[in-house]
Amino acid sequence: MNRQAINEYQQRYDELPFEETMAAIRKKTLLAFFEKYRPEHIAEVGCGNESITDFYTNYKHATVIEPAGTFYTRLVKRRAQDAPEKNTLINDFFSDSLVSNHDFPRLDAVIISGMLHEIESPDAILSAAHKICNDKTIVHVNVPNANSLHRLLAFKAGMIKDLKQRSDLQTLLKQPHTFDIADLKAMSSKAGFEVIEEGSYFVKPFTHAQMEILRTHEKFGEKIIDGLEKLISYLPDYGAEIFVNLRKINLT
Repeated sequence: MNRQAINEYQQRYDELPFEETMAAIRKKTLLAFFEKYRPEHIAEVGCGNESITDFYTNYKHATVIEPAGTFYTRLVKRRAQDAPEKNTLINDFFSDSLVSNHDFPRLDAVIISGMLHEIESPDAILSAAHKICNDKTIVHVNVPNANSLHRLLAFKAGMIKDLKQRSDLQTLLKQPHTFDIADLKAMSSKAGFEVIEEGSYFVKPFTHAQMEILRTHEKFGEKIIDGLEKLISYLPDYGAEIFVNLRKINLT
């Protein structure tokens, strides 16, 4: 994305139906990751509207890289009262160039959440992430799932020709990629990572717009959303989003 595309994306993102709910569900998965690994030194690549460090505060230092001006400005305001040495905030695109010109601490975790499907060259992001990892760093990546239940339903209903066809929402947000778990694992391996954990979360049977209607309807509401979260134990491969936790392969 260039700067103009980023600005357009920010505006559209703020207007998305159901994305606030989806972001909250995504946050639960991230917080479970933090609860398990307890990282003290973090890098977050593309925080979007909310940084995970807004919710996980038990860290010594976080480097947050966010290219979108509006998202970055909101983050700076939220961090205004923090100790300066606790956060490094960067308004730029994450790239080999940025990595080469910035001194990253020895990292315990790198978070790349809801990002790789939105950019033309996701391989380049993983390659740059590889350069800032040590042999103990855990990298968490999540993206929407090509095999989400709502895509399977649309395919069987004849509404899409294949599971990786771009949806109307993807077209609106100019998202160029759709990944299944095999794609995500293969791309991670190519970048020099091994997969130590994988999975999906939240069974979403309908589109964002349709899910928002259910969420706000008096006969459905939040109990249905909670039930769909728990339903993943029966349908572990068909969640709305997939994730991998990665570790750098030691090639020496």
